[in-house]
Amino acid sequence: MANLIATRSSLQNQSIINFFKGSSLNVIDYPFIEIEPIFSTPEIKKIIDDMHLFSKIIFISSNAAQCFKIISEHHSIKFSDNVQIFAIGPTTKKELSFLKKNIFSPIDQFDSKTLLELPEIQNVKDESILIVRGVGGKELLKNELEKKQANIAYLECYQRIFKLIDFNIITNYSQKETLYILITSSQIAQHFIDQLGLFGNPDQIHFDHICFIVNHENIAKELSVFECDIKITPTLDPEKLQSLCID
Repeated sequence: MANLIATRSSLQNQSIINFFKGSSLNVIDYPFIEIEPIFSTPEIKKIIDDMHLFSKIIFISSNAAQCFKIISEHHSIKFSDNVQIFAIGPTTKKELSFLKKNIFSPIDQFDSKTLLELPEIQNVKDESILIVRGVGGKELLKNELEKKQANIAYLECYQRIFKLIDFNIITNYSQKETLYILITSSQIAQHFIDQLGLFGNPDQIHFDHICFIVNHENIAKELSVFECDIKITPTLDPEKLQSLCID
């Protein structure tokens, strides 16, 4: 039986666990990160009160979409009549189905750079745009939109909590057959590398038995320091993971 370590938050891992239950792929729920929603602060309340002023709202992760849904359950939200909703990729787009609105999203590559190339994002001078994200995210999207003379605000609705990684677990699974490890952000990849530097017995890990599954070439570059296979897939739906992990 093949083994897959799912390193995303427990909430994100659940759909994968449910899909593969009883199959020939054993999914190990082992988050390297947890997501703590933030849904009731003075800053969030002000953004919610002003929601009708934004012509575009951009969700930069599935975590942002999930945590915004929690906010919507605690606050009454009124969008502008012609608001346009954007998602960074298909997983985020799916999470936003509760809004019952048309969602714009990149088709092939799922990152901020590609989202900025969408036709609907080109002429945004003097528009008020809201970016829904976690605390302390990257500034690329904001900086590029401000170059287009848009007015940008943030709704920061979650924080990331990186967890200690027990590499004994990875060591044990890597001694058997191929071990797949799902890594979905450069931050998690760097956290894995940093934590490995603290592990006393790195030579016990059979990296020749490990295959990383990532959703962006930048993550693959981070993990290229290891001599092991890396598979890149822009989509992370269970069916795609099945094709990558089960021959």
